[in-house]
Amino acid sequence: DAGGHFSATFTSPDPGQVTGHASSSLNLGSQQDPIVVQTNGVGQNGSDAVKTFVDARIHITPSATNRVGEPPTFVAHVEKNLGLGAGWVDAANEPTTITLTASNGASITQLGPGSGTGLASATYNLTSGANGTASVTFTSPTPGQVTGHAQATLNLGSQQDPIVVQTNGVGQNGSDAVKTFVDARIHITPTATNRVGAPHTFVAHVEKNLGL
Repeated sequence: DAGGHFSATFTSPDPGQVTGHASSSLNLGSQQDPIVVQTNGVGQNGSDAVKTFVDARIHITPSATNRVGEPPTFVAHVEKNLGLGAGWVDAANEPTTITLTASNGASITQLGPGSGTGLASATYNLTSGANGTASVTFTSPTPGQVTGHAQATLNLGSQQDPIVVQTNGVGQNGSDAVKTFVDARIHITPTATNRVGAPHTFVAHVEKNLGL
């Protein structure tokens, strides 16, 4: 253009690097052969430009079934890819939030961190450890389900805005984990008094609650 600029806009859906190399052939006078310049770092020329694409992802596990009162643990795992060829690695020391939400009759008893009982929801503000994980342990005294949702905020480069990832099943991120609490019970009736020789029947009644 009039300012001597030409541009190309692009992106990458995956972490890694894209190198930009520019060259130009100029006629600077009628008696001159064309002058070819390129970004090779020679003389007055600059060097190639490198765009590094980074990404992050998060998972929370496990989805499983437990009997009421048992103490399961949800583990959030945060990973990053700095686009330098090392692939996905654990993201340590990153702010990580785990939110638990009870449904279908469950209620949350916090076992660590925190000590609340009878909660409909609970939010934990944590930091990922050296292996990129953060965890919470809890239970429910009643059948139902507890859904675990995880979110993390990462700074992956001095010029990058923070990257926020969450377990929404989008892109490289996993989905929320669901813990289902189940229970069963049994009764036998009736308690009564009969004359000797009179027939009596005991009835056992078995029930289950699948937490759904």
